[in-house]
Amino acid sequence: MLKTKDLFELIYFIEIGLATGKPWVSVFVELNQRDKKDRLKKFVHSFLSLSSQVGVEAALKNFRSRARVVEVGLFFELLLLSEQASREFRSSLSQFREMIYQMEIIRKKGKSFFLTSKFQAVSAILVSLFLSLGVPFLFPEWSPSFFDSGRYDLWILGWGGLLAGIAMLFYLSYWPLRNQQEEMKFILFLHLNSLFIRSGQSLKNSWKRSLQCIDFSKSWQVRLSRVDLLELKFEDYLLCLAEQMRAPWSDFARSLEWVVKSGSSLYEYFQEASKIYRESYLYHWEETLKKASLIALLPLYFICLPASLFLAMGPWFWVWLE
Repeated sequence: MLKTKDLFELIYFIEIGLATGKPWVSVFVELNQRDKKDRLKKFVHSFLSLSSQVGVEAALKNFRSRARVVEVGLFFELLLLSEQASREFRSSLSQFREMIYQMEIIRKKGKSFFLTSKFQAVSAILVSLFLSLGVPFLFPEWSPSFFDSGRYDLWILGWGGLLAGIAMLFYLSYWPLRNQQEEMKFILFLHLNSLFIRSGQSLKNSWKRSLQCIDFSKSWQVRLSRVDLLELKFEDYLLCLAEQMRAPWSDFARSLEWVVKSGSSLYEYFQEASKIYRESYLYHWEETLKKASLIALLPLYFICLPASLFLAMGPWFWVWLE
């Protein structure tokens, strides 16, 4: 299956093909014929093989259902919509590529912000192993250990503190990404609605299909897909969402209800909302990652470092006390 970086490259090739007047299927055929062997060629080969058996539309639906990443699933949904909105397909593809590119930048920044902390944590483990086990084993005559004194409990205590600090550090490094996943899906949900509406579907049908395509968290999915709410008039459904759900759904549902009543262009509204929320979240995510990278230093210096010193110097103090 496609990975995000392969998806970005594939969309780039499709855009070039569309600019020269080629359909996206022809781009797949050309990529399949090139000499370079990589994941992208393997993907287009498997797709073309399946499409020759069951048809292009069935192949797209099959790959969409097997997608593990929401961006990849939406890419196949976008290809399914290409026949219904062929004129705007290229611009939609370009907007989608820009969106996943910005999100991928945030993911890479998140990894780089915590790289130093994780490197220091791994270094603390290696140094502690060497000082608490390696040195006493190599030079038993002048380097004591907790094992020589029979204090296995103190050795376990030191390692327990060290591993607990490292576990806390890794938890803090992934903590900012938990809400990011749901917010990212929310942005893609808005973008997908705009595509469905532009293809001529009603707002209610567009909303339902988008909910089927986006794998929201269980709590969000249950509230958004409640049968008793979906059977209401759509304006009433939006008012219920505004009352029962928190941001961003509450604010968005309330503003969308105003747009529906005013008769404004829904496609333009979803496009603008997608852009506004994307820019807002990108800034928020970057700030959160910076703060979390600083907070992650606390367990490193106040838990991991004392535990490492305890494992290295503790046996000397224990021998001196005895």
